[in-house]
Amino acid sequence: MTRHSLIALILPFLGLPLSAEDSLRISGFGTLGGVYVDSKYYGYRKDVSYKDGVFDGEFDLKANSVLGIQFDYQLNSEWDLSYQAVYRGQHDLTLDSASNLAFIRYKPSANWTVRTGRIGFDLFQLTEYRDIGFAYPWAKTPSEVYGIIGTRSLDGFDASFTHPIGETTFNLKFSAGKSDTVTVGYETQEVETITLNDIYNITLGLETFDWYIKAKHTEVEFDNNIELLDQLIGALNTIPSIVWPDAETLANGIGLEGTSAKYSSLSASYTFGNFVASGELSKISGKSLLVRDLNNGYISTSYLLNDHTLYMTFGKTSADEYQLGTNVIITLPPDLQPLAFGVNTALSFLSSNQRSYSVGWRWNFDEQMAFKLQWERTKIEENGGTLWRRKDNVIGLPEDTVNALFINLDFIF
Repeated sequence: MTRHSLIALILPFLGLPLSAEDSLRISGFGTLGGVYVDSKYYGYRKDVSYKDGVFDGEFDLKANSVLGIQFDYQLNSEWDLSYQAVYRGQHDLTLDSASNLAFIRYKPSANWTVRTGRIGFDLFQLTEYRDIGFAYPWAKTPSEVYGIIGTRSLDGFDASFTHPIGETTFNLKFSAGKSDTVTVGYETQEVETITLNDIYNITLGLETFDWYIKAKHTEVEFDNNIELLDQLIGALNTIPSIVWPDAETLANGIGLEGTSAKYSSLSASYTFGNFVASGELSKISGKSLLVRDLNNGYISTSYLLNDHTLYMTFGKTSADEYQLGTNVIITLPPDLQPLAFGVNTALSFLSSNQRSYSVGWRWNFDEQMAFKLQWERTKIEENGGTLWRRKDNVIGLPEDTVNALFINLDFIF
C-alpha cells in the first residue's frame, strides 16, 4: 500500500463529524517484554523479520516489546473504518511500516462482512493479532509456527460469511491481495524486502462456546529475489559445467522470483472445565530450492484458576535438508569454495529443525493488564537454527540446547 493510499484511508477519521450514528473509538495494546537466553551460538528473535538477537548474558527489553494504537470510526450500521499503527522495533520506522491495518468495512447483514484496504494477513490462526500479547496466554506466539513468518498484513480485500447451524457457527472467509514481507537471514545484517503477489487465502471454521476448529490455505507468488540470491545466481551462471556440474541447476532453482509457495494450517481448541487444550499444525511448501517442505506445529494445555493461568506448550519444526555436502565443496577449486558456502547459507534459510518445551504463568491482576512469566527450553538440531540469530564468530549452524526466560507485562486500553 502506498503512503498516499494509506493517508486517504486515514483522512475520514479527521474530517467526519460525530453524531448519534457516527462514533470514534480509540483503543490500544502493548507489551513490555524482557528476554534472557543462555546459548553459546544463537540469539533469540521473535521472527525472521527482526534484525537483532538477544544473546547469552543479555537481558533485553526490546525484542518482545510492542506498542499499538487503533482508531475505529463507525459511520452507520453498515459502514466503519479502522486504522491500526504498531511499533515493534522495526528497523526502518515509517508510516507504511507502522501501519498494520487501514481498511473500510461493509457489513450489509449479520452474516456478511467485506473489508478492503490494508487488512490482517490471515495466514495462520494467530497471525492477525500476533502482536497483541494480551489476547493469548503465552509470553509469545509459538516460534515453531510463527517465527518463520514476518508478514502482518496484506493490501487487498476479504469477504467473510458466518451462519449458525444449531449451536455451532460456520465460518467461511476469502481474501486476496499483495504484501511486502521483511526478512533477515540468520547470519547477515542485511534487511531484505520480498514482495508477495497474487495472494489468495481461504479459511473454513466451525466453532461453539467451548471449541473451535479452523482450516486455512494460502497461495502466494514471489515477485523478487533478495540481493543475496541475485548475487549467487549471477556467480553460478559464470561457472562452466566442467568445473561445477551442478552450478546451472542451482542457478535455475535457487531463486524466488516468479516461483510460488503454499501455506496450510489446521488449528483447534477445546475448553473443558478449567482446562483449555489448543494446537496448530502448519505446512509450507514451494517451487524453489529455498522453499521446501516445512512442517510445523505446537500443542498447548492451560489451566485457569481465578485470575491465574498455568500452561505448558510443546512445539516442533521439521524441514528437509538440502545442502552441498563437504565432499562436494572440497572438490571445487579453492576460489569457488566461498561461493559454495554462500549457496549453503541460502539453502538453509527455511530449514528450521528444532523442538521446544515451555511452562508459564499468567496473572490477570487487572481487567486490562496481565503479568506473564515463561521458561522455554529449545533443542536445535545441526543446520536447523535458522529462526535464530547466529553469533558472528560461529561457523555453520551447530546443534545446541537453549534456555530462555520471558517476563512480560501485557496491557490493553
